[in-house]
Amino acid sequence: KQLKQIEKSLKPKTPPHGRTHTKKKIDEEKSDTGDINVAMEDLKVEISGLLDEAYAMPCHGCPEQKPCSNQTSRVDQLTKRIKELTRRIERETGKYWRTFESLADILRLKGYLNGNTPTKLGRMAASIRGTNELLLSEVVVQGLFNGLISDEAAALLNVLVQEEGRLHEQFRLKVSPNVVSKLYDLTSLGRDLKKVQKKFDVDIPIVYSDHFAALTQMWAQGASWDHIRQATVYDEGDVVRALRRTLDLCRQYMRAEGVPDDLVKVFQEVEFLINRDEVKENF
Repeated sequence: KQLKQIEKSLKPKTPPHGRTHTKKKIDEEKSDTGDINVAMEDLKVEISGLLDEAYAMPCHGCPEQKPCSNQTSRVDQLTKRIKELTRRIERETGKYWRTFESLADILRLKGYLNGNTPTKLGRMAASIRGTNELLLSEVVVQGLFNGLISDEAAALLNVLVQEEGRLHEQFRLKVSPNVVSKLYDLTSLGRDLKKVQKKFDVDIPIVYSDHFAALTQMWAQGASWDHIRQATVYDEGDVVRALRRTLDLCRQYMRAEGVPDDLVKVFQEVEFLINRDEVKENF
């Protein structure tokens, strides 16, 4: 391309109609032409050297040159992709690592970690699984189950495993006054924990709902399945799942290290009361 441009510039320029170049103009054009000729010769020498170098390469004339070239292009594409993914991984890893460190700070603040070593409370929390294990642990630590009999404890357990329901029915059943009082305590606990999480920039949901609590208490008090069905507009499958999730959390508390013995006894009673008839899992 450079040679073509140079050759084009070497073509003699015709003066406009009726005009002739002056001697000075002609001399300037000759000087420019000489400079261009020199540049063109230098460029030809450079191109010749490059061609000799290219022809001397092992790839020149090789029948595998095209597939090899395609593979090289593919390698370049994959290399760029790897770099892009590496940047994304580093970005996401940094995010999760910051969350992990913030969680550790909260656990130290709450007495679940001593440095990097789990305390007695920490070992209890490690035995519990849920959306927010710290909330589930703090419910026990702050004594929200204290003073509740088994059917009331069942209702509170159910609250802890529920999110907002798809329906918003007006309940014909109400939980007992003791459970109502504990629900106020739970709301206060959840609000305080949310403030702590916000302070440490941790975004873990704090969710609970009482829309199955009265049914759970009713079931734990010995109601038949027919009475349960008549007491709610929720689908039977939803009720069974709610009760089985309650049973699962109950068993986690029973087995968690550090849960007081008197509470373990209450949870054992809850398990016996809930795990019956339609709710009982058959293996």
